[in-house]
Amino acid sequence: YADEAQARLRETGEARAMIEAKVNLTLGGVYDVRDLAAGSKRSVIIEPGDLLNIRSTLRRATTIKRTLGRMKEQYPLLSDLAQQAEECIDLQDAIGSAIEDTAEVKDSASARLAIIRREMQVAFDRLQTRLNRLLNVHAKSGYLQEQLITTRNGRYVIPIKADHKGKIPGIVHDSS
Repeated sequence: YADEAQARLRETGEARAMIEAKVNLTLGGVYDVRDLAAGSKRSVIIEPGDLLNIRSTLRRATTIKRTLGRMKEQYPLLSDLAQQAEECIDLQDAIGSAIEDTAEVKDSASARLAIIRREMQVAFDRLQTRLNRLLNVHAKSGYLQEQLITTRNGRYVIPIKADHKGKIPGIVHDSS
């Protein structure tokens, strides 16, 4: 154990020398992704935000590895330690091509996802058209409280005046 302690002390000495020399090398953008990596081996689903954290950590590892590689003469122990980091460029690229920086899955992440999202958008547009048509038809009748469409409990709602609630077919959610 004494040899290992001595090696760690020498690494710490190099790290202190780097700090004193004001080497611009930070750990900003590094996350502890060990649990995510272990979960991926068990087919655990990784959320988009966590994938971005993995990519950020890999990018920072790549930067640190390359920077310390150029400084091997000054910081040989830290350079050797950094060379053990896996860059996983293909994984970085795959995450970047599938996940937006806002942690949203891109339509282009898979052909099937693009089709599903396009179909959802078409269905949404049809629904909006039908709702607007209903709104415009009944706006002239004086049945509506307001000419707007809201949502309640995930359903689209057109507010109707209480005294006209039976004159338009549909479900009465509540009345005021």
